[in-house]
Amino acid sequence: MPEPHTNTNSPTVPQVGDKARKRLGDRLVEMGRITAAQLELALEEQKRTGENVGQVLLRLAFVREEDLAHLLADDLGVPFVRLQDEVVEPLARFALDVDFLTQVAAVPLREEKGMVVLAMARPSDVNVLDTIQRQLKKPLRVLAATESEIRALLRLAPAQKDQKSVTSMAAEGAAAQLDAILVRALREGSTDVHIEPEERLVRLRFRVDGMLRSVEMLPVESGTAVVARVKVLAQLDIAEHRRPQDGRFRTEIAGRAIDLRVSTIPTRHGENTVLRILDRSSAATRIDQLGLPTPMLDRLKAIADLPYGLLLVTGPTGSGKTTTLYSLLASIDALERKVATIEDPIEAEIPLVRQSQVDLSIGFGFPEGLRSLLRQDPDVMLVGEIRDRETADITLRASLTGHLVLATLHTNDALGAAPRLVEMGIEPFLLSASLAGVLAQRLVRRVCRACSEEVPADDHDHVLFDGAPPPRVARGRGCAQCSNSGYRGRLGIYELFEPDAECKRVLLTHGDGAALRAKAAARGFEPMIVDGRAKVRAGLTTSAEVLRVTRVVD
Repeated sequence: MPEPHTNTNSPTVPQVGDKARKRLGDRLVEMGRITAAQLELALEEQKRTGENVGQVLLRLAFVREEDLAHLLADDLGVPFVRLQDEVVEPLARFALDVDFLTQVAAVPLREEKGMVVLAMARPSDVNVLDTIQRQLKKPLRVLAATESEIRALLRLAPAQKDQKSVTSMAAEGAAAQLDAILVRALREGSTDVHIEPEERLVRLRFRVDGMLRSVEMLPVESGTAVVARVKVLAQLDIAEHRRPQDGRFRTEIAGRAIDLRVSTIPTRHGENTVLRILDRSSAATRIDQLGLPTPMLDRLKAIADLPYGLLLVTGPTGSGKTTTLYSLLASIDALERKVATIEDPIEAEIPLVRQSQVDLSIGFGFPEGLRSLLRQDPDVMLVGEIRDRETADITLRASLTGHLVLATLHTNDALGAAPRLVEMGIEPFLLSASLAGVLAQRLVRRVCRACSEEVPADDHDHVLFDGAPPPRVARGRGCAQCSNSGYRGRLGIYELFEPDAECKRVLLTHGDGAALRAKAAARGFEPMIVDGRAKVRAGLTTSAEVLRVTRVVD
């Protein structure tokens, strides 16, 4: 009988012995379980599919699952059991999540002599052993069993009469708590939920109107349970705590369809988890609701009506570029024109638009996606982001061959876009011929309508207006609706650069950014700080907000 796992802090992992050094297939042939011809066929199939030999042999029905499980148990020095012959206590008493156990193919059978007897399909998985032992806080005695038997036993668990279990109650508790967090996040207008473990508590914070706001402290047990629930929903490896993971899931909260992007990363006291809320019901914002000045909106719509050309939307992460592009696409008649996108990721669905998501794990990046889209006969294309020369080159050439292309680029302002593309290696003549316009934007917090009041101008106003501010400006006093911040909601401030013949001549002669700025200013280009001042005068935002987001630009 092997030694039980008795260290409750760091479980001993069964070690593979010398017998396993022989190849699995050779051992099965020696045991008379398969023939040499069957092994040769399985090895050929393995080369084609990339599966391990055991998976191929099972799929071809050359071996039974029990044969492979027996071999693994023998290698590890762990007893193999048939679960139908084992004494199994109600799963309820172990307070483990059924979804988690199904995912990792493990099930506690009973408790005997102060140890939990645990059946596993993969008894050498240290992550699973560590997770289960930390949750149970008891030593484990590990047995090997087939995955199909374990899953069958877990499927029966909810039907057991005495199973209004601690397990299901714990899972329901975590699910209810997660729902409550998401309801509150939506109510407060949060775009991101941060679950941050510390030594003795878990801190919950929301990003509201671009700013992080502390919400509450959770007990470590509650925070850990909520994170486990998130990982189950996002189909992440719930037993993996040492590596970052990314996923997503879809749910409905208070009648609203919500997509959530999930990111986890290991930290000193546990996994830091961030949920990005993608509210599908708010994805259909009309372009005329974004706060663009009327003359700029008209010019932007005119660009969207062009048969070909390139429109860039620039700004840092979180500046609303995707919302602007989605709103612009929604304004295009997709019945008359074929509209297609290549994105990373798809943040919301747009009716009648063919949307594709890059997947680098299979070699489907922006360049590959663009080449494929061009063979789909599109009229309008959206490129989620220009990140490299190859993507930039294909994008610009597509805009010259009968396609209107919309794309994002990370630059501080509109006039920095063309020099950035030249730095990437794009020929100036391509830019001069294809660039129809560049829209740069930032998001500023909107003065709370419920508590807005007029106050005298302050130092920020004097800086923004070069010493000549309006005598009275709007401020939010702070109320329950804005969580006493004085702000509720956000709006954009913008600048739009449309290169005319003179500006294109500067591009053609390899003019640098300074030359382009001088020429654009002479031709009447207005930086976004001008739009910011207009919105302060209108009482929509504050000078402090405009300065916060434009200091790097102006």
